[in-house]
Amino acid sequence: PYEAFTLVDHRSAINAPYSRNAVAVELADDDAAGWAHYASVRLLLRNGPDPPSIPRTDASQPERLPSGALDPRVPQYRAPEEIVRSLITYSDAHHGQAQGPPSFTPDPDANAFVSDDPFAFLLGVIFDQGIIAERAWAAPYQLRQRLGHLDPHRVAGAPDRVRAAVAQPPMLHRYIKVVPGWVIQAAEIVNSRYGGDAARIWNDRPTARELFDRLDAFPGIGQKKAAMAVEILERDLGIPIREISGSDIAYDVHVRRVFLRTGLADRDDLAHMRDVARIAYPQRPGALDLPAWMIGRQWCRAGIPDCATCPLTAVCPKLTDRARHIRGA
Repeated sequence: PYEAFTLVDHRSAINAPYSRNAVAVELADDDAAGWAHYASVRLLLRNGPDPPSIPRTDASQPERLPSGALDPRVPQYRAPEEIVRSLITYSDAHHGQAQGPPSFTPDPDANAFVSDDPFAFLLGVIFDQGIIAERAWAAPYQLRQRLGHLDPHRVAGAPDRVRAAVAQPPMLHRYIKVVPGWVIQAAEIVNSRYGGDAARIWNDRPTARELFDRLDAFPGIGQKKAAMAVEILERDLGIPIREISGSDIAYDVHVRRVFLRTGLADRDDLAHMRDVARIAYPQRPGALDLPAWMIGRQWCRAGIPDCATCPLTAVCPKLTDRARHIRGA
């Protein structure tokens, strides 16, 4: 009776102290048809020593769907391709409405500074963690005001002044013990590897993967910020980047919620979500990042999302509970 199910070794599938050495049925949380079939098999096994097998393809038993999928006969369900298409459409519409230079913060002077000064842009990427994006991208401009400059050589040579400037009220960041160290290390790397010019990180027409690796090498950046920066540099600042098909989504709380609730991703895992984006939109996986981030931030929020007015409402299966563990701004 269990032949219609996916069977796994319990101990291999769940590495825990009390995991049994036994064969187990693997079912997705939302596979209602699968759970109903499993219950009927258990009932048959209790009532007889040799019950007949129940084929899942029988007219009385719904066909088992892939893990995480909803029944396509349900009207609100749409294939992931439609989710991807809607994300790209939303992104294109957003760009079509945007006027003027990129807007990272409400302050036009701060926007101009991070757009025109490569080291300021690098620090904006570094600051963008644990605080709202607008505050993070304004920090390089505010740091220059407090220091009187934002020269990598002078930043590296005056670590105490940098720490004091970041911690000065109002603090430029909530992590005043960690972020100043990242700023100082960024200046040291720019000086030692790029001749004091942060533009040399990206001004040689690198591939998306090469640029990602260069950014990822800076303390305090990592996958999320490096992937985000590659997209911003090419999309918003017009930096020539080759093989943009090597871009990736950022593993960000907003992106993760949207990927899980729309059914694009089956589980909250960096490698899985990155691969999903690569398969779903191979020409530019990173293009899914901005629309997912914007929708996650404005509509698909933690807790109760605003599905009624969300741009994806017509195509999203609304798997809200999948992201109940993902908190954050």
